[in-house]
Order: sequence, then structure tokens, then C-alpha cells
Amino acid sequence: MTVYVIGEAGSCGDKDIVKMLQQVDSAAESGVDAVKFQWCSDGQELAERRGSLTDGYGDIYANYLQWPDTWHPILADRCRERNVEYLCSTYLSQDVEVVAPFVDHFKIASFEASDREFIDAHKPYTKDDHKFLIISTGMSSSADLDAVRKACSWLPHGGLVLLHCTSAYPAPITSMNLEVIREEHLDGYSDHTEPAFTQTGALAAAAGAEFIEAHFRLPTTDRDNPDVSHAMVPTQLSEYVKWIRVAEQALGASAKTPQVEEQPMLKYKRVI
Repeated sequence: MTVYVIGEAGSCGDKDIVKMLQQVDSAAESGVDAVKFQWCSDGQELAERRGSLTDGYGDIYANYLQWPDTWHPILADRCRERNVEYLCSTYLSQDVEVVAPFVDHFKIASFEASDREFIDAHKPYTKDDHKFLIISTGMSSSADLDAVRKACSWLPHGGLVLLHCTSAYPAPITSMNLEVIREEHLDGYSDHTEPAFTQTGALAAAAGAEFIEAHFRLPTTDRDNPDVSHAMVPTQLSEYVKWIRVAEQALGASAKTPQVEEQPMLKYKRVI
């Protein structure tokens, strides 16, 4: 078992390409497999689609997520230079085509997990392109999961990756509900717990997660950034990844067989 770890840069680059490139470097040094950003071409349209325009989210999206689309190849190139994959969540159907040439896999946030039109916008870029469609499932029920799987039935076998998620920022430990990963046959976990809890990814791995996503930031990230409360600093992200790798080693193989380390004791084993 090898857990695919996604360092979620989110909005913590403060809409600053220099900081965003630094995030790639920092996450790569922490040992992640991919770095994921978030982008939209029109923050006001996104807020309108989500029904959050009157709550001021249009300005928040515009201020943190609406950056130039010419940055995608720059970020993707830096990711490949650092031997990590480039991912980027989008939220508007027309934006999927923009990121498609640059991302290694697609990511859909929990808010769009039940948006059939948005899911279908990924069809031209996932059917034969060996790209996963990774979907977070915060705020979802078992029936919702069934609906998502049905909506994605056009994907090749193994092409759909469903992440358990609690859409609270930060999410209390008591809301993690990791047993759901095994019970609902989910593929992974999108972590929103407090940054100090650097062992939650390892707990998710122990619960069966093969994909784990966690937010991180730079020490220089603006303290007013909406993702700061649930984003780890580089030292915490390194610890987080380390504990996931420890969990992988501890989990070992699924078959029950005598371990190499047990060999000296085997001669004392009684056989009836």
C-alpha cells in the first residue's frame, strides 16, 4: 500500500505567483506526491452558482482564487521539476477545459460533488487520458455517494476516487468519522482538522485511505487568508507525511503469515 498524498495549497498562495511557487517547493520537500491549487475564472459567478453571493463570497473568491490562467503552465512546470504532480480544483464548467492540459488528475470539491453538469464537463479529458477524477464528499450521505458513483459511471475502472471529508474549517477530531472510509468503500480522506494534529493522516491511512489530501501554507501566508485556520506550516506538513509513511509500514500486508522477525521464536512454537 502506498498512500498518494496531496498537499493542498488552496488559496494560501495569496494570489501571488512567487508564494505559490514557494509552496510547490516546500510541499515537495515534505514528501507529498502532488500539490493542488484552487482556481476560478470568475469569483462572482462562482459565488452566484453556490448561492453565496450575498454572504460576500464573490469578493473572497475573486481575491484569492481568481488568478491569471497563464500561471497554470508555470506551476505545472515547477511541480514536474520537483517530481510532484500538479492538480488544481476548478468550480465552473468552462474552467475544466482551461486546466485540462496541465493537471495530472482532476479534483472536484465537496460543494460541486452533486453537480451533474460540472461532473460531465470532465468527460472529454478523463475517459481515455488516464487521469483520475478525485471527488471530495463532505456534507454527503450514503445515498449521495451512490448518486455520485452513478453520475461517474462513464469513467474507466479505477478512474473515480472518492474522498471522505468533513466540510468544517477546521474540523473537530470528533467529526472525522473515519470508519466511513471502510464502511462506504471510499478511496481516501480530505483532511480539514487543525494543523497541530499531524497524525490524522496516519489515522486515515489506518482506516483504509489510499489518497489523503491536507491543507498547508507558508509562514508568510497572509493571516487574513480564509484557509489559514486549517493549513499546516512546512514543518507540520513534513510531520504529517512522515506519520502517513509510518502507518503504511505498520499496516504491512493483508495476509497473516509469520514475520521474518519471528523466525527465532518459531522453534519454541507448540504444534498440537
